[in-house]
Amino acid sequence: MVYAAAAMSAIVGIGSLAVDLGRLQTAKSQLQTVTDAAARYAAYGMQSSSAGTSAAYANAAAVFADNQVEGKSVEFVATRDVELGIWDEQLRKFTPTSLSGGANAVRLRSKASLNQSAGALSFLSMLGRSVEVNSESVVTMNGKSATTFAGAKGNPWLAGMPAGSVSRNNVTNTNDWDYAGSGPNQSSSPGMIDLSAAKLDAGKTIMFDQVSGGANNGASSTVFNPDGNLGWIVNLGGWTGTNVSSRGQPVNGISNVVAPINSMMGVFLSDSRPDSSSAPDPLDFSSAESRNFISLSPKLKQVFFVGDGRRANGEAQRVVIPTGATRLYIANMDAWEWSNNIGGYTVAINNTQGLKTVK
Repeated sequence: MVYAAAAMSAIVGIGSLAVDLGRLQTAKSQLQTVTDAAARYAAYGMQSSSAGTSAAYANAAAVFADNQVEGKSVEFVATRDVELGIWDEQLRKFTPTSLSGGANAVRLRSKASLNQSAGALSFLSMLGRSVEVNSESVVTMNGKSATTFAGAKGNPWLAGMPAGSVSRNNVTNTNDWDYAGSGPNQSSSPGMIDLSAAKLDAGKTIMFDQVSGGANNGASSTVFNPDGNLGWIVNLGGWTGTNVSSRGQPVNGISNVVAPINSMMGVFLSDSRPDSSSAPDPLDFSSAESRNFISLSPKLKQVFFVGDGRRANGEAQRVVIPTGATRLYIANMDAWEWSNNIGGYTVAINNTQGLKTVK
């Protein structure tokens, strides 16, 4: 009986240890999966600017916040665990560096401590042991990018239209109309990016980074950042306080939109003139929640909010290029009369084509 009891204890101990080892392997697999995802999302937010570093931190943190390992949160400190560096494919070696050092990769490290209180281990916990599981992932960045300047006089409803075209909506005063290329109230063309030349294909996801500058809808020394004047929501044709009562009609085949005045906007076009087909439904960005999107899939000729390209937590926002798009126009939001606006925005767009997990 004594031998049997001792043998049974040993068998139970061995069985518990086997279960613990199995859970450890599961935990390692889970942690590696989460770390790989966080590293790719960090690289996704990383751009060739200091702002990109903060986006990488925020993106990685968002992944870890949404995932656990064996029911336990992952230990992660962005400023410590996310590194920029240079990846040498031949040597399979990552060397930390700064943005100015020509970084082409992101390395991310994470760890999780497992014990009985975490519900992960039993036998090892009885021995007073906790086990730390570590993970590392390296992702190289070879995304495509393109840059443009969008002057505040650029009217999105004149995008892709020939000289002499008119933008008018719910306005009886002809002084408030804008003309493309010529006319009494000439507006400058919105900033255009040739998607084909930049090798930014339909269906790809892009981000807006290195957004700088500001605009105002009148001759004032005050300019608003790319998110615009959040206290003044407008559409093409009018406004009512902070709530737009009438969304008006589309112009030149391009949809109307509701958004803060002086905010940075975008619209995708094909090679065809936009007024050669009907406009899609308007989008509404009047609320902070609507502007805090993670991902957006606008249609061709559907004006959408760009702002500073980031969510409230610093996470990079994603926009999917619609099928048939060959051009992206960046412009300033106003209700009418762009011709007297001041300022403008410089913006770079980037995609993740070429992201590769190498370690």
